[in-house]
Amino acid sequence: MDDRLMDPRRLQMFVAVAESLSFTQGAKSLGLAQQPVSAQIARLERDLGAALFERNTRRVRLTESGRRLYADAREILGALDRARRNVVMASRGEIGSLAIGCGELAVDTLLPKLLRAFHERFPEVTVTLYEHHTSDQLDALRRDDIDVGFALLPAPADDIAAEVLSEDGFVVAVATPDRPRGRSAVPIAAFRDAGFIATPRYRSPGLDELKAEVFRDAGFEPRIVQLATNASTMLALVAAGIGVLLTPEPISRVAMDGVSFVPIATERRARLCMITRRESAPSAALANFCNVARELAGRTAAA
Repeated sequence: MDDRLMDPRRLQMFVAVAESLSFTQGAKSLGLAQQPVSAQIARLERDLGAALFERNTRRVRLTESGRRLYADAREILGALDRARRNVVMASRGEIGSLAIGCGELAVDTLLPKLLRAFHERFPEVTVTLYEHHTSDQLDALRRDDIDVGFALLPAPADDIAAEVLSEDGFVVAVATPDRPRGRSAVPIAAFRDAGFIATPRYRSPGLDELKAEVFRDAGFEPRIVQLATNASTMLALVAAGIGVLLTPEPISRVAMDGVSFVPIATERRARLCMITRRESAPSAALANFCNVARELAGRTAAA
């Protein structure tokens, strides 16, 4: 079949006449003169070998072949319009999908507001969340399993870009009966004799090193009595009196019976970073997401 038969311009002319049942009105709706429209439809009929309209001096109406073509032409033109719209929206990052890695600190702080703000601006971008520790996020980024991650300051890497979005101090989670009196910050040395619950270093080496610096500043090494990888598990161990937990301040927003939080006097800060692949050009959707994250982090810092 000659490709010109399905020329979108021809089909637009045919549909315009079919909907108005008038060559004059159909041409007018397209901003064209009647003569070229009539000529194109006549050529379309010759190429197809079928009459599309019955014409007489009083009216124009579709033949059976015309009715069949009208249904197909509307579907073809609709598909072309959707394709054009999708191309434009994709170039602007207004449609697409994103896979996002996150740790517990991001979930407890920036991420809920970020997802809400991004969805309000780009409702047709699908977002899938994967909850990982820092090391898992880095591996997922390198495998292209996620597009962006939110992790505590990772170790420097040539292939990973890290932008600091927020900074938080530290608290120690303790069983409520053991909480020191008063509400002001205390030095970590106050817990020198306590047993600590910790996360395996490989899970979040950046946070592990930062916590080690807090202890080194106070001149002692913590006594680790239990390892765990999940925040709720660690807090349950605290509530059970197994040990205490040094952790970034946002975890204190997690309510758990039998657990209290003691602010720690330290200049050390846990930095939440947005991490991306350094060498890859981001999609328009990812660029939009990162920009919203930067804007929201800036507003949060200003506040």
